[in-house]
Amino acid sequence: MKMSPWPTSAERLRPQPRLRKVNLALAAGIWALGIGTLALLSRPPMPGLFYVPFVMWPQAITHLAILNARDGMGQSCLFGAQVIYLAWVGFACAAMFRAPADAAMMDLLIVAFRAFPVLGALWLAALLCHLHKRRLLRRAAAPFPAKG
Repeated sequence: MKMSPWPTSAERLRPQPRLRKVNLALAAGIWALGIGTLALLSRPPMPGLFYVPFVMWPQAITHLAILNARDGMGQSCLFGAQVIYLAWVGFACAAMFRAPADAAMMDLLIVAFRAFPVLGALWLAALLCHLHKRRLLRRAAAPFPAKG
């Protein structure tokens, strides 16, 4: 029997629990890091938590998508979305640490909106992978038509 390096259709239809666990662990880390960083950016820390919904709403969408994605390709897209958003918010927070200003916290309100085009494309790719897998599962569960 010849072993192919490419996954079979049955292997592609199986859920990818390992990648999902990695994504959920990364998401939890990003939540903790984001909330902690926002608390550290403001003096005293509690007003910085006001910005959590404005900065972390893309992460909330990604987290919900991780919980619903069933295939490895969609999970990979969501992993990329998390890493890109982590780098983008990290860059914005590092710029605020270097040059603190009174209006620096207000700049955080637009950080999430500026990342939306890239994240939106990755969310769309994950959604299309999810819909494609659902179609494949429905097709695999359908009975074969009778030859007549």
